[in-house]
Amino acid sequence: MALRNISAVVRTPYFSVHNDTDNYFYSLLVQYVPFDKKSELLGRYPNSRDAFLDREEQLFGDERSNQLENAFRQAQALEILQNPEDYVPEEIPEEEVPVLNMTDEQFRDAQNAMNVQQRELLNIITRGIENQMSGDSRSFLIFVTGGAGVGEGRREGEA
Repeated sequence: MALRNISAVVRTPYFSVHNDTDNYFYSLLVQYVPFDKKSELLGRYPNSRDAFLDREEQLFGDERSNQLENAFRQAQALEILQNPEDYVPEEIPEEEVPVLNMTDEQFRDAQNAMNVQQRELLNIITRGIENQMSGDSRSFLIFVTGGAGVGEGRREGEA
């Protein structure tokens, strides 16, 4: 294994787990398992699938269960969006609802920092809340998702 002074991107061909199982798992081994010789990748295992699945827990640990949990939540949200009439919202006790205290100036600064899509989403949500507050009986359901790195992150002043 060689240490690099410059960042590099590892490219591997895409293999389908259904159409080419052995190459699919072999490409995962190459990406995630450190090795000096290719023979070390399979070790005592008869195939790349067994070799990867046995190492999966030590490679990913809790990350895999978090990915599965997020996928399950997204599937539930999609089902709700497709069948909104079947959705019964879960009541959340008021003491469990997180409160973000923000001054008007901080809110205006956050609004000014938004890109076009973020501002559009804020307007949609604001209109939905206003409609419900004015007596609109229709449910307002919205599913918001984004790519890696768009999460809450650390707020100013937090350790």
